[in-house]
Amino acid sequence: KVKQSVVLFFLLCGSLIACSHEDGPSLDVKNVRILAPLPGSDVGVAYFDVVNNTDAVSHLINMSSPQYGQVAMHETTETKGIARMRPVSTVPVPANSEIKFSSGGLHVMLIDPLAELGPGSQITIQLHFEDNLLIVSAMLQPRRPTN
Repeated sequence: KVKQSVVLFFLLCGSLIACSHEDGPSLDVKNVRILAPLPGSDVGVAYFDVVNNTDAVSHLINMSSPQYGQVAMHETTETKGIARMRPVSTVPVPANSEIKFSSGGLHVMLIDPLAELGPGSQITIQLHFEDNLLIVSAMLQPRRPTN
């Protein structure tokens, strides 16, 4: 009888945990790549995907890093074959969707390193939303010039 009570207790606990468990975080960051500056430059770049698992738009309003004096969101656009990069102050992440920060589109510029950083250095970036804060960390990867 005691054994049945213990089994029933664990089954009930498991049911309560399953009912209270959420499907995941309201905001998430995945596929993080932080690249070292190109030779002759001191500006790194970061790429990642921001996932909004809520039913409301979330606005990314700023970024910062303890390893860099400035972290800036930029967007590259092409008009008549000419690529232009411009700063972006806010990035809306629509409900139940994701925004990609990638080469040739939205991306993050890591400016003014506060110490000597090289491939293998651990880099942390704080993503400041209107009502949330996400912190991501990844190893700085080497970047090679493209032809």
